[in-house]
Amino acid sequence: MSKRAIVFGSSGQLGVELVRELNTRGYAVHGFERKAIDIADRDQVEKCVSDLDPEVVLNAAAYNQVDVAEREPHAAYLANALAVRNLALACRQVDASGLLRYRSVRLRRRTRSRLRSGRGAHPPDGRPAPDCGHRAR
Repeated sequence: MSKRAIVFGSSGQLGVELVRELNTRGYAVHGFERKAIDIADRDQVEKCVSDLDPEVVLNAAAYNQVDVAEREPHAAYLANALAVRNLALACRQVDASGLLRYRSVRLRRRTRSRLRSGRGAHPPDGRPAPDCGHRAR
């Protein structure tokens, strides 16, 4: 029996490559695109992950249009924060070996400097982001 993997965001450039690589490594891959499942919806995510019971879950879905995200912070928050939380919780419930989040985002210098200065670095509800000054090891 082959290992099972789920790739969310499977129709994007990165997702297509992940599906291809997992297939070559012998995984039975279930790919989902935005139209198939709303990963910001916790119930949909939990049902999908529990029904498939994967060993590995890969998240290639992201709101990666930086300029648009600045104008639509709520949509970016749903895709880049809430959805990732939902996937992590669902993985924990089925004891998947890990949730890996892949992103290929090119931040412009202007946006990086905004984040460093604290402008634009707040969740959509207006509260300040938590202090994340330390790096994960």
